[in-house]
Amino acid sequence: MIVSSLRSVLPASPIRRSSPPRKVSQLPVALKFGVPAASVIATLLVDGEGRLLLAPILAMVSICIFFITTLWERDRRLPFFELGSVCILATAVYSTVPFVGFYLAGSQWPQGVDARLLRYDFDPLQIAMFAWRHAAYMGTFAVAYLTLRGSCAAVTNQPIVIPRHLGHSLLVLVTILYAFKWSMYLAYGLDTGFSYADLETQVTVMANIPYLLQQLTAAGLASLTVVKLGLLIVLFNHIKRSASMKPLAVVIIWLILEATAVTVRLGQRGSAVMLMLSAAAVYHRLVKPLRPTVVLAGGSLFLFGFLLLGFIRGDNQLEADLNVVGLLTSRNEFQSIFATAYDLFERQQNGLLGNVPWQITFVDFYLEIPSQLLPFEKIAPATWYLDVLGERDSGVGYSFGVISQAALGFDWLELIARGAILGSLLAVFHRWYTREASRFWVTLLYMCVTVWSYYTFRATTFWMVHFVVYQFIPVFVTCRLIQAMLSVGSSPVPNAVSRAVVLRRNVMH
Repeated sequence: MIVSSLRSVLPASPIRRSSPPRKVSQLPVALKFGVPAASVIATLLVDGEGRLLLAPILAMVSICIFFITTLWERDRRLPFFELGSVCILATAVYSTVPFVGFYLAGSQWPQGVDARLLRYDFDPLQIAMFAWRHAAYMGTFAVAYLTLRGSCAAVTNQPIVIPRHLGHSLLVLVTILYAFKWSMYLAYGLDTGFSYADLETQVTVMANIPYLLQQLTAAGLASLTVVKLGLLIVLFNHIKRSASMKPLAVVIIWLILEATAVTVRLGQRGSAVMLMLSAAAVYHRLVKPLRPTVVLAGGSLFLFGFLLLGFIRGDNQLEADLNVVGLLTSRNEFQSIFATAYDLFERQQNGLLGNVPWQITFVDFYLEIPSQLLPFEKIAPATWYLDVLGERDSGVGYSFGVISQAALGFDWLELIARGAILGSLLAVFHRWYTREASRFWVTLLYMCVTVWSYYTFRATTFWMVHFVVYQFIPVFVTCRLIQAMLSVGSSPVPNAVSRAVVLRRNVMH
């Protein structure tokens, strides 16, 4: 029944690489210029202090729309499977949600917000200037990425060469990692999927684990995300080759189980969120391009579910009403990042921080080096911030984003520079990927960097490099070793996709 019901979402036959449609849609052009124009008009129609805050909010929305529609217009297809698009969308959501909530709440913070925000007296101009910092960061990112990315088309419907024994090696590795996860639970009581009500307990558990084992555990269990993304690519690539519905049924059941586990336990959402978004993106890349209406509706519903789950799992329901304003102003991840940045900005302006450790400014340059090999103390910005608050080892934690780092450094100038540098590097990375898009490991690396790109705002600019070093590379090396062991004594006959690619290359040359 499940398999038969999936026929409508699969193509009738295996997909071939398609050229851009001949008919050019006018929707991207209309949105590209229509949204900024409508934003200006809407801002002018608002009277009083509300205009001050509405202007940067609509500016951020306009920048995001302009970015997406520019790529859409260039490639003649929605740039859903693209690093730059995902990065700026994530940045836009993180940037706008706190300010939209503040605006809808009547330019004041209700009692259900992060307690750190209630320490300050806010006025619309003060909040608006902070919002314009986010807009400046997004603007320089967009200009740099669009300029260097150029007309290098997005990759859609191009088959991927799956190395021999790769699927089996990924299954072996995921079994090993889950066995390790359960071993740590039985030996130490470590539960990586804990409910946030048990956060303090898990902090105590982690403190009792030897430091080296802590490092191995954090890197090893986090690598599960990489392995799962690899399995997604293998399953969807099989759908593309055979038009079989069984792998799609497996993916849907798998995602339902992941979502159910997070919802029931009210635990960490990160891995499940990345998995579901990645599944949609890989489906768009390999199986069937998603329509803009589907992406918009699905994204809106997904954001609502994300906020609702955060509302339910905390104690927000005791202090806030369950409505749009309540969801946006409740204690959530977006608000937490804003609160950290604003608190640090105020402390810095009032001279309450003293000398900020130099490691906070240069954390991107040494983050990947193990602390045992460094001649100085390795300081995580989020941990340092807990020391500032006097809440180290208290069972609480706060995100430390790029706006926070700029608040401790060169403020506007640093945000503009970081946005431009990040946009340039991601554009170059995307251009490289389009040349190697048929290779599995290159596609997996691109997918991992894409889903991790929100850390460029949620943490520091190059935080995701740490994930590449400690999660992607170990998975790559381990899988290659397992593949080599599985290949011993087996026939070296290439699979059908490999033969097809080789034949195609011979014909082209």
